[in-house]
Amino acid sequence: MTDSFPTPGKRRTRPCTRYWTAFIAERTAEFATQRTKVMTSRVRTVRSRLRSGETRDKLFQTEADDVVVNDAYRRAARILSPDIARTYVEVLAKRKPEAKDDFEDALIEAREDIAALGLMETCRYPSTRRKNCPMRG
Repeated sequence: MTDSFPTPGKRRTRPCTRYWTAFIAERTAEFATQRTKVMTSRVRTVRSRLRSGETRDKLFQTEADDVVVNDAYRRAARILSPDIARTYVEVLAKRKPEAKDDFEDALIEAREDIAALGLMETCRYPSTRRKNCPMRG
């Protein structure tokens, strides 16, 4: 597999990948919660009877499909920067134990991790990021 960036691009994104790895390590509980949120969808169904005017609704949770996860990843990529998100996905995928056997599954899991990162409060608001973040807003 070829890398997304030539060597100079890797040098520029390396501080960012270190920062986000440390960011996740400091907030493992919140990260796990947000990852669970990415992987589940809250669904609401509404049934109505036209003759009686009666309506019933039902809320339930189900496993998120690829469309939901990809949408969450795209939103997170807009927050982090698309290039950094793409590079960080590759970095995370290479760190996964299953990457040697099935790199595609490792990439999918890494995209889910980036999507969870995008849901974290501190990640979304630049003013609350640490001062030494290489991507300060």
